[in-house]
Amino acid sequence: MVRNLILAFAVLVIAAGFFGWAIYATRGMGAWSNGSGAIALMIGVGAIGTGALTALLMWLAFYSSRKGYDEPPKWTDEGD
Repeated sequence: MVRNLILAFAVLVIAAGFFGWAIYATRGMGAWSNGSGAIALMIGVGAIGTGALTALLMWLAFYSSRKGYDEPPKWTDEGD
């Protein structure tokens, strides 16, 4: 359990580092200054879209589990 938490934390740190690097690397493209802001918009839409897709898929997983769609079929032996 602790190992999984450490792994999840490490993945989050790596992802945050990547996003920080992406913001730092695109500072000269005009996204964070007087430019058009296209890079900032793409990063924001990507992050929000990913979060929304994650939430939707988690909701569908719990919905199908609650309704019993995940249960294996129950075969009845009617006999010959």
